Amino acid sequence: MRFTKTLQFNVSVVLVLIISALMGLLFYNNLYAINLVRNQVVQSYRELLPRYVEKQDDALAEIQSYLIRTLNHSAENTDIQQYNNSPKDSEAFFVSSSHLFLQLSKDIDAFPYADVLFVFSENNKSMISFSKSGVREFKDIDKTLKDMAHVASMTYVSSKWNIVPLGKNPGLLCMSTDGAGSYMGAWVSLHRLIDFETSNNQDAGRGMIVISGNRGTYLGTENLGSIDRLINSADNFFEGKPHTVMAPNSTLRYMLITEKSTMADLYFIEAIEERGLLSNLPVFQTMFIILPVVILIIFLIYFAYLQRIIVSPVHSITKGMQVIGAGNTKVVLPETGVEEFRYLIRTFNEMAAQIETLRIDVYENKLDVQQAELDAKKAELRYMQLQINPHFFANSLNIIYSLSAIRDYQTIQRMALLLSRYFRYVMNAGGALTELCNEISFVKDYLDIQKLRFTKKLTYDIQIDPKLENYLLPPLTLQPFVENAIVHGFMDPVNGLDIQIVVFESTDPAYFTVQIKDTGIGFSPDKLEAFRQPDFLKGQPSEHIGVWNVKSRLFMRYGEDATVQLQNNTDQGACVMVTLPKQKKI
Repeated sequence: MRFTKTLQFNVSVVLVLIISALMGLLFYNNLYAINLVRNQVVQSYRELLPRYVEKQDDALAEIQSYLIRTLNHSAENTDIQQYNNSPKDSEAFFVSSSHLFLQLSKDIDAFPYADVLFVFSENNKSMISFSKSGVREFKDIDKTLKDMAHVASMTYVSSKWNIVPLGKNPGLLCMSTDGAGSYMGAWVSLHRLIDFETSNNQDAGRGMIVISGNRGTYLGTENLGSIDRLINSADNFFEGKPHTVMAPNSTLRYMLITEKSTMADLYFIEAIEERGLLSNLPVFQTMFIILPVVILIIFLIYFAYLQRIIVSPVHSITKGMQVIGAGNTKVVLPETGVEEFRYLIRTFNEMAAQIETLRIDVYENKLDVQQAELDAKKAELRYMQLQINPHFFANSLNIIYSLSAIRDYQTIQRMALLLSRYFRYVMNAGGALTELCNEISFVKDYLDIQKLRFTKKLTYDIQIDPKLENYLLPPLTLQPFVENAIVHGFMDPVNGLDIQIVVFESTDPAYFTVQIKDTGIGFSPDKLEAFRQPDFLKGQPSEHIGVWNVKSRLFMRYGEDATVQLQNNTDQGACVMVTLPKQKKI
């Protein structure tokens, strides 16, 4: 039965399709809602950022107006003109310097964005400045500002905010002049422009970036870390459209919203972490994660319920039928599932019990018949096996009698030892199988007994593949053929007889073959023809009882799987080929 056609598979497919459709609809709905909320949040930030940039521009414009207004104010301008026109060592120079320093220290508090206010005289190359505490820490600030003012005085013709660094700190410089060599200026750190935003914003998922139009100068709030990669990834962010980029050295994604300053060549970029766009919807986000898990759990519970009440009973009945089909009727299925399946399983168990009862009756009758046949075959097999013993026993007595006549007691002892081993093997053989190595050892004892009788007239050679020594065969299978070779094979009493036994693996790897060759007179054509007849085993012949005995026993045990072939060698002598299936002890 193919799995795709089973009830379990079809029920699972239907459930999976239903759950998949529901999950897909849920995900689509959730993504749509997230997109909608995200767009609304982005739009909100896009409306807030211009107001923030406008606030920075207003602060810069206020400082710019202050510079122009101060130079044009008559009282304050008097100190500036006196400072510009007086020699450095004059009393007027020191008085005007003191007045200007006090004025700058008082005015700087009115401008939170201004970090440095200064007055520069082109005529005597002197400068007065006042800076806030954070800027005073800059090394050689006065000298740096003086150099900046001197350079700027030769290029600036009107008040304008330009990006000018103070040491390693980027900032904006604005200078105004009265046209008579007096300059008044202000320097604003770019950190100041974004610090006011971050000090009022406690959201860690937001940050601010300020960058010049040529990208040569930029900085960002601390929560954004290194912004190099962020800036380099934000291609065309000057266009004003929101862009999504990957944060440097992390997996965070940021939405960038850009607004340009009207007072300087600066761009303000709002960087908002995308996962923070939905920070105001924690319940929604939680449901987005939990709801699929809940649906999956419900699906598994429902699937387990269907498995228990429908699939398992059907699977149990199907398996029980397969077991009965294989011949095992001792099947008792557990009664599970709904009541209808319980009734079906109960009926199945009763049917299996009835089949088992009928089967036992048939088997008992068949066993009685088979046991009777087996007992008859065992009796016949034992009778055929015992037929060998008297035949060889008579020959053995003749050998011992001959040896005693010549008083060869040492040979008689050797003979007695070999005979004891020989008859012990015969008596213990019974009907069980024995290993090939034991049968070969038995044949060797027999040949050694015959050598004591024929001395130099009998020689033998046994060759066996060690891999085949442990395969099984019926006992007393090979000895009758060796005995026939000795009894009927002597052709020349002078040259004697040579017997060769070779055990090798057959061409079919499931069988092995024992070849017994001799240099005797061989088989006559009539005998070979008789051996090859299909009815050779029917009835008991009056001669060659050993060969008939072996073939009968092999046929009773193996049927057609065992073969015995008798033939003559091409030069002289007989050859017997016994082929048996490979079997080992378990």
